[in-house]
Amino acid sequence: MRAARDFYERDAARRVRWDGTDPVIHARNEAIVGLLPQADRCVDVGCGAGGLAPLLAQKFHLVSGVDLSETLARAAASRGMFALCADLDEGELPYADACFDAAVCCDVLEHVFDPVVFARRVVRILRPGGIFVVSVPNIRYWPRVRSLLAGRFPRTTGDPNGYDGGHLHYFTSRNVVEVFEAAGLGDVHTYGFNADPSRRARAISYGLKVPLLQRVAREFGCSTIIVAGTVLSRPRVTS
Repeated sequence: MRAARDFYERDAARRVRWDGTDPVIHARNEAIVGLLPQADRCVDVGCGAGGLAPLLAQKFHLVSGVDLSETLARAAASRGMFALCADLDEGELPYADACFDAAVCCDVLEHVFDPVVFARRVVRILRPGGIFVVSVPNIRYWPRVRSLLAGRFPRTTGDPNGYDGGHLHYFTSRNVVEVFEAAGLGDVHTYGFNADPSRRARAISYGLKVPLLQRVAREFGCSTIIVAGTVLSRPRVTS
C-alpha cells in the first residue's frame, strides 16, 4: 500500500532517533523482553528502527525484524537485526512456517487493517510452543476514560505523525485477548505497563503487586497493555 508506506516513511528520520533514545520506550521494551524465554530465534514484527535489538540479543541467538519503512528497516539492521522491508497488511510475512521461537509486536497492532488476520500471519511463523507478545495503548486508561466522558476522543500516543500517530484501532485488554483467541493462541496472559514517574503512577505500580487490586490497577491505571500468548494445540485463556 503506497499511501501507508509514504505515511510512515516521511516520519522515519525522527523515529530513528526516537526509537533509540526514548526512555519510556526503553522501559516498555524491557518489560516485554522480560516475558520472553532464552531461545534461538526471535522476530520483531513492525520493528521500527530496531530499538529492541540490543535487549533481544541478550536472549536469542538470531534476532530478525520486519517493517514497512525502508529507512527504519535499514536502521534496525544497523542495530544488529536481520531486518527486511515488507507491508504487514499485504500477504504473508516473508518467513517460512514455524521458523521462530518468539515474536514481539510493539505498538503495531493498532496500525494494521485487520488485527486477527495479522495475528494469524504471525502465528504461522511461530513453532509449536512459541510465544507471541504484543503491546498496545490502553483505551481504558483512566485519563483517556475521563477524556471520553468530557466529550473528547483521547489521543493514545505522543507520535505527531498524522492523527493520533495513524492509529486505526483502539483496544482494551479483553479486545487483545479476543484477537489472540481468534488467531489460535492459548495460555494468554495480560499485563499492564506505565512509565509515568509520578506518585500516582507509583501507587498504581503498588496495586499491580496486590492480588485484590491487580485487575483494577491493570485495566484503568496502565497506559499500555502487554499481552502474551503461546502457540498451543488446544488454546486456553487466563486473565
